[in-house]
Amino acid sequence: MIAWARPAEHEAPRAGYVLASLTAEIDAFAAVAEAMRRKLSELDPGQRAEVEEASRILRRARAARTLPLTDITTRPAQTA
Repeated sequence: MIAWARPAEHEAPRAGYVLASLTAEIDAFAAVAEAMRRKLSELDPGQRAEVEEASRILRRARAARTLPLTDITTRPAQTA
């Protein structure tokens, strides 16, 4: 049997491991987001306004940048 063509019963343990890993990663991100929200709520209004303005500037900068993209729809020409 070809290694990549294994029956589905061999895939179930891996699928569980992947799901557990992704769930743990999502939970970790959620904990970080909650900690950030808590710290923001503890700032005085002036500090919070500065953080919000900096966030707006960063979002605009990220939105304006162009990402280098590689064309994956065509194959490179082969040389002899």
